[in-house]
Amino acid sequence: MEKILIAYYSRTENGANCEVARYLQDKLNAARERIIDLEDRSNIIKTYFFGGIKAMFHTPGKIAKIRNNPAEFDLLILVSPIWAVSLPPAVRRYLLDVKNKVKKIAFISVSGNGEMNQRVTLEIEKMLNIKIQSFLFLTSGEVNERKHLSKLDHFIKQI
Repeated sequence: MEKILIAYYSRTENGANCEVARYLQDKLNAARERIIDLEDRSNIIKTYFFGGIKAMFHTPGKIAKIRNNPAEFDLLILVSPIWAVSLPPAVRRYLLDVKNKVKKIAFISVSGNGEMNQRVTLEIEKMLNIKIQSFLFLTSGEVNERKHLSKLDHFIKQI
């Protein structure tokens, strides 16, 4: 069986992307690492306005030290929201920091627009110079209404 690392970004420990990462960890017996944003995202303006602008202009953020080396894993599953039709600054920084260490990648996102954000996969592939093995876009509503579990189980079978 493949050795899997799940790296996820969620503003809170109870966010939808965190919930997805936990579910995957349980189902896949994988390691899990939270991408910790060192920038203040404590309110809506700091998160959605300033964070959205940085995301839109593809500006990397500042993150805490990465604990797990993706080179020691067969597969990296990245779980992240989408901000302003792009990666959050903290996720962009993470990908830049692990760029040459990722063997295979899969991607899941929970955000308001779900599948409308698919162009982000091209951004990730360009940054890492590898093709995404599998991806899944969920809406916040699907997660809140618990309609995402069958999609996650299908995603697991694909990887």
